[in-house]
Amino acid sequence: RDIALQEHALINGATEAMVQCAYEVTRRPEELRWEAYLTGRFAKVDNALQVIAGSTSDLLDAGDTLSLNQCALIAALGYADLRFSNRIDWRSHDALNRFWAEMDIRESFSATTPKP
Repeated sequence: RDIALQEHALINGATEAMVQCAYEVTRRPEELRWEAYLTGRFAKVDNALQVIAGSTSDLLDAGDTLSLNQCALIAALGYADLRFSNRIDWRSHDALNRFWAEMDIRESFSATTPKP
């Protein structure tokens, strides 16, 4: 349970940091954007994804049923592709790539995944 809660916090935190970046980029006028803020938020996302990619739990094992954390991770990775494919390189993590590929086989996944 503790590991699942920690993983959920990492995924949730990474997603929240991406949403904050999206607001900074889409709502704040370009001349007022704070690059140091964005850099810090993207670093949080990168660090969280690195920890998740190195996880020894079953988070990245695609079985017959998905956990809440797996669904949250799919959403986070998809959001990263959709909004920040130029700044968040989660595909550099082999474990995340394998997980995504295993998910992409599922019709429910491929039919609902936004395409960048």
